[in-house]
Amino acid sequence: MMLKEKVPIMSMDFVHCQCGGMAEYKVGTVKQKIGSRTILIHNVPHYFCISCGSIGYDSGIKLTHILKQAYENNLSEVNYNSN
Repeated sequence: MMLKEKVPIMSMDFVHCQCGGMAEYKVGTVKQKIGSRTILIHNVPHYFCISCGSIGYDSGIKLTHILKQAYENNLSEVNYNSN
């Protein structure tokens, strides 16, 4: 019996990025700009591309409402809550 070369299986902690690099799953702080203001959102699940630095989110991650409330309340930092 011949064995084929072992092929590494990609972990769900990484996905392919549009740039061709690999994006790593993280939970951490992301920056969002609204006009001239920057709002930091802490504890957000996201994918960060190791090659190009872009950030992507799963479809279930909803930041619009959080950003709107932060902007209206003049906050520069908020925590992400998945509920």
